[in-house]
Amino acid sequence: MCKDFMRLFFSDGAEVEVGTSDSIVSELKKSGLMFPHSCEVGRCESCKVQVLRGETEAFRAELSLSEPERECGFVLACCRKVRSDLELNITLPRQLVFRPRTTPCKLSNLDVLCERLYRVELQLPKTPEFKFAAGQHVDFIYPDGSARKYSIASIDRVSNRLTFLVRAHHGGRFEQFICDASMGALFKLRGPLGTFCLDSTKLTSDLVFVATGTGISVFHAMLEEMMARNLDTSAFNVTLFWGVSDEREFDMVDLSFYDGNLALEKIASKPTKGWSGKVGRVTDVLAQSNLSITSQVFLCGNPSMITDVTSLLLSRGFDRHAIKSDLFVSTNF
Repeated sequence: MCKDFMRLFFSDGAEVEVGTSDSIVSELKKSGLMFPHSCEVGRCESCKVQVLRGETEAFRAELSLSEPERECGFVLACCRKVRSDLELNITLPRQLVFRPRTTPCKLSNLDVLCERLYRVELQLPKTPEFKFAAGQHVDFIYPDGSARKYSIASIDRVSNRLTFLVRAHHGGRFEQFICDASMGALFKLRGPLGTFCLDSTKLTSDLVFVATGTGISVFHAMLEEMMARNLDTSAFNVTLFWGVSDEREFDMVDLSFYDGNLALEKIASKPTKGWSGKVGRVTDVLAQSNLSITSQVFLCGNPSMITDVTSLLLSRGFDRHAIKSDLFVSTNF
């Protein structure tokens, strides 16, 4: 019978005790440790790790693992439970900067940007102040107990108000919630969550941001955080590739507040006849760019974009560890 707790040994010599009832990612979170992860359903590769010794149990399909990776002992830590002491080929994850908590909130503003695209503002209690690292997300917990992840686009630290960009699915729970809710409607959120973060205290190279649709949320938050920290934004370049379907979706955020070296590439895949900008796929436009291979790269959006851009950058000689991604997983929400 499996014990309630097991030891994880890391390649830097560190070790930690974790439980066996939940995924490796979740058990490490309980210990206050930020193991790299994104989708938490086995679709992305953010939590991929090599097990050098010990036994794990898969409770969810590891969809993004190749057969050669499996043969070399790689697993997805969001899909596996610990079944013995483990030796992992990864350094000890860093401590959580901000511990997640469940807090009540109310709907304070709702803008319909275009069909099924919303800008949502939520009012949190004014104390304690909600703190997060730019790039993190929260779980919306609806009145029926269901939850959905949304990235934080902005925060008003004076009023403790969060802003989100949400694309609703036809017949989904968010659309139903919005249709049924009135201004001031109460529900809960849990966060901050996730490890898709920019360490704005250690910017030593140029940045490349690539977004599709509402994936722009995390990059708005990152640029906002860099400005709030009063960084010398002239010391590095930011190149942002942003793809949408209809060019009217570009109105969901205004990036003019950022006063650093920002090169913004807007690409519409299905624009109206009045659009005079670039047309097509983000990957195709990025392929024609001349990016420094020493850049830090952050990708946020649909799975096909992340897969294609990652492959393109690796073929150009980018370091895999310099590429971070946050993948949007399709749901019926």
